[in-house]
Amino acid sequence: MAGPARLTGEAASGDRPEAIFARNAVALAAAGFAVVPTARDKKKPMVRWARLTTAPRRRTIESWMARPEFASANIGALCGPTGVNVVDVDSNDPRMHAFAREQFGDTPVVQRTPSNGRHYFYRASVEASLIRMYGLPIDLLAGRAFVLLAPSRREDGERYEWLLPPSLTLADAMRALRPIKAAALPSQLARPGLIGPLTDVPIGQRNNTLFRAALNLARRVESAEEVEMHLQIFNEGIRAGPLSDSEVTSIAQSAWRYEIEGRNWSGTGDPANRALDLIGNGSDAALRLFLVLRKCHARRNAAFAVSPAAMAKANVIPNWTKHAFRRARDELVDRRVLVCVHKSRGKGDPSLYEISPHARF
Repeated sequence: MAGPARLTGEAASGDRPEAIFARNAVALAAAGFAVVPTARDKKKPMVRWARLTTAPRRRTIESWMARPEFASANIGALCGPTGVNVVDVDSNDPRMHAFAREQFGDTPVVQRTPSNGRHYFYRASVEASLIRMYGLPIDLLAGRAFVLLAPSRREDGERYEWLLPPSLTLADAMRALRPIKAAALPSQLARPGLIGPLTDVPIGQRNNTLFRAALNLARRVESAEEVEMHLQIFNEGIRAGPLSDSEVTSIAQSAWRYEIEGRNWSGTGDPANRALDLIGNGSDAALRLFLVLRKCHARRNAAFAVSPAAMAKANVIPNWTKHAFRRARDELVDRRVLVCVHKSRGKGDPSLYEISPHARF
């Protein structure tokens, strides 16, 4: 594994803040990134960024580097002006990483995130972000979205890190980018997780429009912080003028309360109709098992077993055999309504499942 030349992440001495942006911004810009200083305590640029259509000039970057509050900031890259799409895998599971590369295609530009997730960079071919694709912790970032770059770090000291082919510099790897596999996109582009622009929202409708967007986001992410991060991208693109940061935070938190209290039906209609939409043209048996599992497990954070033999013995669904339970369970997995998070290693160690985030309502 090799990293880009002239990018440094040395710790600061004494009480002096580490100058991550000041030391690395010019080199990252030269490699092809549209860089902006980004707050360490939030994944949010410290400058107005959503209306930038081209990369900041070197003179602008150097003026940011000279400001103490920016010099020690993390480094973010704007997807649109950089000309990239980024597949953000928010999981440390190697199977999830392999799934993403299989779906979207191989790429020479990869980052390890502080939580051991992955950022896969591709040449831009999509203009709007997609959240929680396939019901998994995978986001496709595009347009006004941004991504943190190595050697940025979290408050706990854990860093982003480049995972590059040994034979390539970061600049060479960026020039070698290819678009995402076309086959990964068509069905997703029609999904309600699509994040489109809100540029023409009238001043009197900004709060209501952002709240509806927040409710939609809350169904597809894992925390109020994620809702706020994506909502800030919406907010920055409003031509009539964005709301204040505090207003956006309040809207995100309110939408998240609706979600965790089970009151968020945004984009779903009636719950029964939502279940039918999830299963699509699947079997009645799969729909029936899903409704049972949802009732028992949708609001819990723990993984659970789906043992066909045990469920048949307990008569969870009257007159079902273990074979009926197995067929219905496997169909839910195939449709990505259930996700297997632990594969059985033998007797006494059952496979464990979770309901996909997009199926929790």
